[in-house]
Amino acid sequence: MSIRKERQMARINITPLCDVAFTVLITLMIATAVIHLKPPPFQVFLPLAKTVEPRGAEMVTIDIDEEGRNIAVQGHIVSWGNYIYYVKEEAERDPTRLLLIRADKDVPHGIVLRVLDDLKKLSSEFAQEEKEFFYKVAFGTRKKE
Repeated sequence: MSIRKERQMARINITPLCDVAFTVLITLMIATAVIHLKPPPFQVFLPLAKTVEPRGAEMVTIDIDEEGRNIAVQGHIVSWGNYIYYVKEEAERDPTRLLLIRADKDVPHGIVLRVLDDLKKLSSEFAQEEKEFFYKVAFGTRKKE
């Protein structure tokens, strides 16, 4: 008489798999949050203001450096000749977002006026096509302490 030993089934330990899956999920969640809070691609010293309204996560940003040489849309440095096309693309994507212009406190006044004039022209193009354009425009400032 021979006694047979029962074979145990091989088991897969899924604990490391769950750990990796949750780590990837948390990393993606943090990365998504960071993408919405991009700092300007160059240093911008905003002018001071008495009150600062809290801003939402849904916005389109236009950043202008202190000399007015560089302009960035949504954190990407673009040329002065093409920046309006990027703004137009963002407006077509979702015109209900806030358009935030963050110009350095030392930027020449005429450069900010140029941006506003370009936005006004783009707004009239959208109106002719019966499309919505950004109806909430704000200037970025720092809070006085």
